Order: sequence, then C-alpha cells, then structure tokens
Amino acid sequence: MEEAGWEEPLQVEPHWTRADIKAYGPYWRGTLQLALGLLRHASGIPFRAGPQALVEELQRPLFEQLAELAPTSLEVSVERAEWDEETAQTAGAVRVRNAGPVVARLVRGSVRGPGSDWRFRDGFVDLLPGEEALLRFETTATPDEVEALELRGQNASPARVQLTVEPAIPA
Repeated sequence: MEEAGWEEPLQVEPHWTRADIKAYGPYWRGTLQLALGLLRHASGIPFRAGPQALVEELQRPLFEQLAELAPTSLEVSVERAEWDEETAQTAGAVRVRNAGPVVARLVRGSVRGPGSDWRFRDGFVDLLPGEEALLRFETTATPDEVEALELRGQNASPARVQLTVEPAIPA
C-alpha cells in the first residue's frame, strides 16, 4: 500500500493584495474620472471643470456641501393660536416661507417668553425657494406671556412674529 504524501498548497496571493487587480479593478480610484471623461466625450457637452476636479467635488460628503449654502431669508406668519383651558396650554400653527434664492436647511421654531415649556411638533424641515410649511407648536405659556415665535434655519437668520390670539366669538 502506497502512502499518500503531503504536498504544500500553492502559494496564492489574495486578489485584494494584487497590485495589477487593485490598479484596474472596480475600486480603482480613477474609475469615476474615466467615466466622466467618457461621458464628456460621448455627449459633446463641455464640463465646467476637468474630470479630476469634478471627481474631487463629487467625493466631498454631502453634509460639507450643505454647510456651505448661501444665506436665505424666512417669512413667518401666525396661522392660528388658541388657549386651551383644559390642557392649560397655547396651541397653534405658524406658516413659514423660504423667501430666498436657495434651499433653507433645518428650519425649526422656538417660543420666546419667560420660562415657558414649549415644543414645535413638526421638528426640522427643509424648504426650497418659495416653498411654505405649516409648523404646529404648543406652549404652557398663556398667549400674553409669549414674547414671540422665532423660526431659524441652518443658513437662515432668525425670523420673529408676535403671537396674537383672536378673542373667541360667543355662541
């Protein structure tokens, strides 16, 4: 009976360490640059920058680009506000409009007044130029105690509006 001998397995280099595959594989750093160059050539449309400059811009994280947005302005008006005796709070809604030429990022509201507990129920919103949103709020302050409702965005200066409550019409 012959004895089976042990042979050393072939020394195979893993594909992720091979320089030739790394240089031209799907994770090659020049893939995006090459694709942009081919797109420019095939479409005949000149780009505003060369493929390498566009690649560098496209590889920037989105949050960095959004942090550099130009300033915009907000217009604010009170849609409704009423005091509720049962819950002991003022509740209402504010209409906010992006009056500027760029998107207004992370628009949020606050109630200004002495020591009141408040919240805007709709959280943060992004508004395109000319777009409006209705934001609901609640506060433990009476309408007389509220100094102002203030809305601001990441790239928008604060906009304030006075809270006015219409008297209830007797039934």
